Amino acid sequence: MLNAVAYIVESAVIFAVLINFYKYACYRQTYYKWDRFLLIACIVICYALPFCKISGDESNSRAETAQVSVTGIAIGEKSHTITLSRLTTIGTIAKNALHSPTFHTLLLIMMVAYIACAAIKAVSVTAALIKILRLRRGKPENIGNGIKIYTAESRTPAFSFFDNVFVNKAFRSLDSRSQEIILNHERQHIRGHHSIDVIIFAILSIVQWFNPAVKKAAALSRQICENIADSSATEGDKKEYALLLLKLGSTNSEPSPVKPAPEGSSLKDRVLNIYSYDSAQNRKIRFACSLPILLLLIICYLIIGGKISTKNKNGLEFPIKGGYTLAAEYFEDRICTLTDGRRYYVSHPETAFYVPENTVIVAPIAGTAKSVNDHEIAITSGDTTITIKYLSLVSKSNNVTLGEEIGRTSTLPLSIKTEIKNKAIDPAIIFNY
Repeated sequence: MLNAVAYIVESAVIFAVLINFYKYACYRQTYYKWDRFLLIACIVICYALPFCKISGDESNSRAETAQVSVTGIAIGEKSHTITLSRLTTIGTIAKNALHSPTFHTLLLIMMVAYIACAAIKAVSVTAALIKILRLRRGKPENIGNGIKIYTAESRTPAFSFFDNVFVNKAFRSLDSRSQEIILNHERQHIRGHHSIDVIIFAILSIVQWFNPAVKKAAALSRQICENIADSSATEGDKKEYALLLLKLGSTNSEPSPVKPAPEGSSLKDRVLNIYSYDSAQNRKIRFACSLPILLLLIICYLIIGGKISTKNKNGLEFPIKGGYTLAAEYFEDRICTLTDGRRYYVSHPETAFYVPENTVIVAPIAGTAKSVNDHEIAITSGDTTITIKYLSLVSKSNNVTLGEEIGRTSTLPLSIKTEIKNKAIDPAIIFNY
């Protein structure tokens, strides 16, 4: 669940960064088709990038020493106060917090809230699509190339959705020349398959309902599609087309799931873009200077994200399937100091975990299995031995494969001991948990 939540948040943050980059570096450029491609590419990148992290060794450069004093410890005939000193890293503290029961409960609440809100948004988008489909009433008028015109109640004189063009009474009252200009504009939307962009951003508004960048991106997409259609429709008289736009006014109230009014004045931008030819030189320079910065941010994300990746090390598998909650400290060696100043080492060779009763335990390595008793099993492969204690059911097979079920948990916390060449090591060296 942690990985799912992290993926949702990471993709949303990446998308927000990309959209803000586009807004800064590409907005008001006149390469409309490239702008459209770039917006769609932002969606692909935000969901693909989390899977492309560059792996590396995890490092915990910052560390601090924590001390715990315990009084009344009897050693021989004397009672001592013992101070336990251990080295605690920031990474260890973070792991303990991420695997605490409270954090897992919070994750569950977040996932339930996310799914509920996404379902509500999906119902809203579906209702908008159904509303458009209901406009296809009456006998349509065919104008060639499979395009059909429907007369519907709408505040917008004309808008299209896939191969359907919807017009209202205001459109019918226009002169034939104005009607032809508007229909030519809608033909450009249909030829360019701009309705696909509408559906893409409708789905994105469901998946990332919490991300304000999605609404901004949908508005930019709508503006780009309008600019593409305008640039094709104004190959004749630009002035005539601009005057028609001013006459009709600017309304974006058609019942489309993701056709919100773009930022600023849509009508003003469209009229200005009609008379725009090439992007200003300073805009090209700004884009050229911004692109290396974006690439540098992506590279840093890939490298840093790879170092904190939670993939299994050495191709091994952690014994607990379906997640777990850490209940004990990680494997560690402690320095004990008695009241009289004597010091000695205490080794904690096992790591304990709390998991629900009857949870499936799998073989973390392939090797020879030995049932120590009815509640403990040891698996040996080469010079590595992994001992798992406090099971309710233990497999009796002599050889096990990686991922094979070897038992189930009891009511006691699960204990895992990892040894290499008969020396206990920190399980985190070979497992990420």
